[in-house]
Amino acid sequence: MRRLAFSTCAVLKEPYDHPATAPFDELTPQVYATAERHPAFVCRADYADDRDDLEESERDWGSWGPLALPSRYRTEFGDGPYRAAQTLSVWTDLQGVRDFVYSGLHLSTLKRRDEWFQPVSWPTYVVWWIGDELPTWQDAADRLDLLADLGPTPRAFDLRHAFDSRGPVTASGRPRRDPDPADVPR
Repeated sequence: MRRLAFSTCAVLKEPYDHPATAPFDELTPQVYATAERHPAFVCRADYADDRDDLEESERDWGSWGPLALPSRYRTEFGDGPYRAAQTLSVWTDLQGVRDFVYSGLHLSTLKRRDEWFQPVSWPTYVVWWIGDELPTWQDAADRLDLLADLGPTPRAFDLRHAFDSRGPVTASGRPRRDPDPADVPR
């Protein structure tokens, strides 16, 4: 069965323990709960331990593998405090991901992103098709790098330039008759 992996990696303006990130931190569990109730949601990466004394990068993520960051994050922010806001989840279909991202609590939180996140010159999320296997954090970092390097392709794409098994699809999920030249990877 084909499913979708969906991963985000945005850069916080301030580290997690900074007061400016507190509202984002407070909303995160609620957004996760909203995702988990969505009919198209399958599962998400969550740590196998519940130790508050560990940084995100030090946690045991179980089958999702160790936390990994895209190369552009490591190049620009690797020497500073950890400021990546990362998610990795599995969904049954593309429309379900779109419905979650662009509605309800997630959308209202997304509209506030300028309060918490630093603008970056690379993609902050990626979508790709998987089988029954569970994606890893390294898969997610590699797919973000692929999308940044090549633009949307069947192996790594965004929600505006999505692909299904037949090729590019429109924002409504219908196959495109003629791909927009701007959407074709270079």
